[in-house]
Amino acid sequence: MSPSTHKSRVSSLEQSPLPDPLNNISPDAKIDKHANLNQYRRPGDGVKPITIESGCTVLWKTSIKENVIIHSNVYIDSDVHIGKNVEIGSGTKVGTDTKIEDSVHIGKDVKMESRTLIRKQAWIGDNVDIRGKHVGVGVRLGNGVLVMSDIGDETTVGKSTRIFYDAKIGRRVVIGEKVTVDIDSEIGDSAEIGNNVYLVRGVKIGARAIIEEGKTVEQDVAAGGRY
Repeated sequence: MSPSTHKSRVSSLEQSPLPDPLNNISPDAKIDKHANLNQYRRPGDGVKPITIESGCTVLWKTSIKENVIIHSNVYIDSDVHIGKNVEIGSGTKVGTDTKIEDSVHIGKDVKMESRTLIRKQAWIGDNVDIRGKHVGVGVRLGNGVLVMSDIGDETTVGKSTRIFYDAKIGRRVVIGEKVTVDIDSEIGDSAEIGNNVYLVRGVKIGARAIIEEGKTVEQDVAAGGRY
């Protein structure tokens, strides 16, 4: 970004937001004049308002649809697209070019790097760190999860679990708490991984396999197998 462009964008944020009868915007929120908040809403059309609480920042070319609640001190970078019926907890940071689909819950102090995709009906707990990856439809991520690989639809990940780069997580997988999924590991559809499991680098867990609590898995487990 050139200095002149940066200066222009900063100046647009420094201006107090204009009164907005269609939305509930805190007077101390910093909203870029090029942000799109409920653009097609008209008085009396039944579309629910957007709520943006104090201390929030919304940068240029970001679009936010109806019935979105953004709690205090959230930072939303440029080119972010937020669908309807979304809630974002206080202190969360949303990186540029991120897309959050409809009916998503995002907890407090979540970090989403640039180009993250959160699919519809996902539930993200507090203090989750998502490194620019895709989180599938209906996924549930517990508090303190680290996500460095894509997560398949309808998968559940327990609190304090770490999923490292280049792992492959299938659909409808259940991953317990404090699990480590190392680089290049794979978990097939509908597999179950117990609490405190460590999947070493490159291990492949087949579809519907079950890994018992506390195991360190150093070899592949076949589809439907148990370890």
